[in-house]
Amino acid sequence: IISRKLDIEFYIRSRVDTLNEEIIGKLKEAGCKRIQLGVESGSPRILKLMNKGIIIDQIKYTAGLVKKYNIPLYADFMLGYPTETKEEIEQSIRFAIDIDPDYAQFGVTMLFPKTKIYENALKSGFLKEDFWRKVTLHPDPDITYPIASERYSKEELEKMQYKAHLRFYFRPAFLIKKLYKIKNLKELKRQAQAGLKLLLKG
Repeated sequence: IISRKLDIEFYIRSRVDTLNEEIIGKLKEAGCKRIQLGVESGSPRILKLMNKGIIIDQIKYTAGLVKKYNIPLYADFMLGYPTETKEEIEQSIRFAIDIDPDYAQFGVTMLFPKTKIYENALKSGFLKEDFWRKVTLHPDPDITYPIASERYSKEELEKMQYKAHLRFYFRPAFLIKKLYKIKNLKELKRQAQAGLKLLLKG
């Protein structure tokens, strides 16, 4: 892209441990307008269970590099991983606020086929049957995916998810930063609608 002088914009998704300053600098030069990182958790124990191969300081360092080059940073987090406690979910929320990405997404962890946590759920008896085999044989448009947490219900996790988004997006520091970046009334309206939509989810 750089050598051919292509005037394009693009977004990327990446692991924390595949980026360094040289790569981020080249991404910026090439026209990258967003980097989305799979952070997943602010709990060292949960990161280890996930086999992410990354540590908290590594995430902080990479997030800091992305900010240094002024590329919008998106961070994805998973809530309700097997054995995860409310205290560890709280760690993730606080960590998201600490690294302060431009956007944070908190998702409820689901059991998807061929994943380690799905296989473990079958072996332990947490799942009473092969859910995805049943769905394959008898498709249902109103399917409800099985959650991964054995501690909390789907409703409890969705409440935690809602509160996590509120705490992240309605911080005074975050709101001031957003207002500072707004360039016109159209953008202000779009941001206001997004905020209202988030509030109404509760």
